[in-house]
Amino acid sequence: MKRTTLVCITSALLAFATPALTADTTTNEAPATVHHEGKRGDNRAFLHAIGLTAADLKGLSKEDRRSKIESAAESTEAALKQKETAGTITDQEKTDLAMIEKRLAHAKKNTNQ
Repeated sequence: MKRTTLVCITSALLAFATPALTADTTTNEAPATVHHEGKRGDNRAFLHAIGLTAADLKGLSKEDRRSKIESAAESTEAALKQKETAGTITDQEKTDLAMIEKRLAHAKKNTNQ
């Protein structure tokens, strides 16, 4: 009787603890092939900052999409730097400029590798 009760209690504890053990994501690492730096919202904010929408990029090949984004980012960066030197840049434009500079630096780093 005692043994049966002990086995039942042990199996019940094990059944309740197993999902909790497998749900621990702090020790799991992302696969090595995934290199996403930002989130989807960050990408939308970046596209908005450089004056593009997802519709502008729809139907383009990967290379065409990349070159269109890069050229829009470079022209927007130049315009925002002019505003910065003139002293007429807003706080939102400062944030956009920092985001654009970060993305362009990351893209140049990846092309050099």
